[in-house]
This record gives sequence, structure tokens and C-alpha cells, in this order.
Amino acid sequence: MCGRIEKSILDKDAPYAAIAASKEFSQVTHENTVKWETSEPQPGVFDFTHNMKVRGHTLVWHSQLAPWVTANNYCGGVEGRPRMTTLVTHFKGRVSQWDVVNEAFNEDGTFRESTWYKTFGEDYIEWAFRWARKADPKAKLYINDYNFEGASPKTEAVTNLVRKLKAKGVPIDSIGVHGHLIVGSLSDSIEETWRTWSGDLGVGVAVTELDIRLSLPETEENLQQQTGDYTTVVKACMNVKRCHEITFWQFTPGESLEKKPAYYAIAKALQK
Repeated sequence: MCGRIEKSILDKDAPYAAIAASKEFSQVTHENTVKWETSEPQPGVFDFTHNMKVRGHTLVWHSQLAPWVTANNYCGGVEGRPRMTTLVTHFKGRVSQWDVVNEAFNEDGTFRESTWYKTFGEDYIEWAFRWARKADPKAKLYINDYNFEGASPKTEAVTNLVRKLKAKGVPIDSIGVHGHLIVGSLSDSIEETWRTWSGDLGVGVAVTELDIRLSLPETEENLQQQTGDYTTVVKACMNVKRCHEITFWQFTPGESLEKKPAYYAIAKALQK
């Protein structure tokens, strides 16, 4: 399994650090370390402070841009390629996969009006994947978003985009599904949607940020529902040929380090 960790807490919380470094996880995602405001806080000045096996998250996103980017009416075609090339090249051979483009769509399937889209139209997506592949030909490249868990205008939009880009030879390897869900509210078309991507599009599928939140206080009933929901998502992934990874989000210190019923259900499902 994979997990998202709080890097700032690793040196302060020994129990948390011990679990993060244990066999509970085979790979981690740094939630913020590689985002623009942190990795390149000033033009051409990069901050590389970690040395762990990680998923690369994320190269192109509409949020958490460095102040100099937004202050200077940034033109991504000028600076975007050097930034991407620097990051991917630096981690070449150590980061095996990158969330290249994150959250490109609105809920209705239209493109998000990000800095990149308003400046370049949808071409920025193609450019980003081509630049990332050139920087590290072996890394797996993802288009990643939330509400990709079932049939919707949004999942239809990414299906059409990936089909079009792959026809042009754009190197999109996988579709990343955030998986930020609410207990008792799962789509009934999760597996069907992922099978379309795996079968019809021929791309991989990965659950990249899975958390299924419940309303407090915890009760036997909502913990049971949460357990069932996690099991449903895990089994859906296991039933889809090219669904190859699940990353669990919000592994944070405190009471959340206690193993909940869902933990044991997930472990059981993975063993089958």
C-alpha cells in the first residue's frame, strides 16, 4: 500500500515516523513538497529536501503557485518547461510516477479556468506530458483529479481527452483517481468507469488520494459503513486489470494512528 505523509512531522513524532517507514507502506506521497510554492519559491531556485521513495505530486496544478508566478502574470510556456524538466530530471530513477496534470476539469466536464488554460487553452496538457516524458522516459505519467469514481460529465470529459491525446501519441500512462469520498455516498459505477479506462483506453488506473471521511462522533454504525466503503473501492481496483495502485491519504499523527475496523478489512481484501 501507499500513503500520504506529513513530512514536517517525521522528525518530531517518533511513532508516526516509525509507521511511515514501516512495511505498512511501500511508497509515500508528499502532499505539498513538490508543489510550485515549495519546490521553486523563487525563479530558478529549487528546494530538494527529501530522499524517500515517493510519488511525484504534482507538476501542473492551478493552486499553490509560488507568489512570483502569480505576481508576474506568469506565462507558463516560458518558465513551465524548465521547472518541469528540473524536477523530473532531479528525481529521475527515484520517482517512478508523476501526477503531471492535476484537477484540469470542472464538475460539468469543462476545462477549469486555470492560469494555464486561460493562457494556452487545453494545449498545456499535451505539452506537460511530452515535457515530463522527455525528462524521464521511464516514469509513469498520470492525469489526476477528484470525483473520478463513477460515471459523470467529468469522467466522460477525461475519457474523451485521454482518447484524443493518445491518438496523437501523447504519453499518458494512467488516470489517477483522488478518491476523496464520504461514507455512504459511493457511486455504483466505480468499477464500470475504471474498466472503460483500462479496457477501451488502454491506460492504467490508480487511486491516488483515498480517504473516506465520516461524521463525528464515531459510532459502530458509521465505522461499519466506512469499512464497507473502503472494501468496495479496494475490490473495485483489484477487479480492474490495469488498476495497479492505491494510495491512502491523510496519514496524520494523533488518534488517527489507531487501527480502525477499515484497516483490517482492507488488509483482508488485499490478501484475496
